[in-house]
Amino acid sequence: MKNLKMFDKNQFNLKGKLLIAMPDIGDERFKESVIIICDHNMYGSMGIVINSHDSSLNFKGILDELQIEQSTNKIITIQSGGPVESSRGFILHSNDYKIESTNFITEDIFLTASIEIIKDIACDKGPKNIKFTLGYAGWNAGQLEKEIQQNLWLHTSARDSLVFSSNVDNIWSNSVKTLGIDISHLNHIPGHA
Repeated sequence: MKNLKMFDKNQFNLKGKLLIAMPDIGDERFKESVIIICDHNMYGSMGIVINSHDSSLNFKGILDELQIEQSTNKIITIQSGGPVESSRGFILHSNDYKIESTNFITEDIFLTASIEIIKDIACDKGPKNIKFTLGYAGWNAGQLEKEIQQNLWLHTSARDSLVFSSNVDNIWSNSVKTLGIDISHLNHIPGHA
């Protein structure tokens, strides 16, 4: 019988970490992606892509669809958070806003997926920093750990300066730099001793 290794949340918990796609990840949907892991447990993992380009929707369009009046002039971009449930909204935000459905990710980064936060943002009562996304990235139990062992992802602690950056084109390279790695030296092929 195989020796099965059980999930130990203290040994390898990725919640609050940034996943940084290796250059040769193989899945074009995640090429140069940076994903904040919002939940990681024995059943799987859930994260939000933080450096995708704008989705085809805009904040005003979402407000119109939900029949919510906008009383703020803020321009809010909507990004793709991943390929799963791509019509569902997820808002990463700073720690200055909490409601019952708000989920803690790190000391400075929270996640809320409710119509209430959208209404609050629309009338300038929402959090100071937000990243509005549609969809998420998901992994089955053990799948993400296997992908990390296959050198498809690097990981580092999430920084709010990266998560809330509006310059999505530089988030991947800036995330790699936080690890002290020269991007030109990244390679997906593992070494063997």
